[in-house]
Amino acid sequence: MISKLYTKRLHLRKMHESDASNLFNIWSDPHVTKYMNINNFTEIEQARDMINFLNTNSINTLRRLNFTFAGTLRQVEKSKGKFIDLNVYSKLTTD
Repeated sequence: MISKLYTKRLHLRKMHESDASNLFNIWSDPHVTKYMNINNFTEIEQARDMINFLNTNSINTLRRLNFTFAGTLRQVEKSKGKFIDLNVYSKLTTD
């Protein structure tokens, strides 16, 4: 499986705790979270917690559903060097 994919405008890679400030900048905006199932963040620790949640709890959920976790990539779209979007992609297999 490809663990990273980089192009001029797109980075696909695993999310790291060092991404917390970027995630906080986006998800602290009430306009961004208006239609999401979360409240906008008020502290950077919430972003760190979300990263840990996405990286660990999602794997456990997949296992409970009898999927084999084969990897996750996070989409980081860059515009003039700025983090502007986040999407989660998982490759799943079944036994």
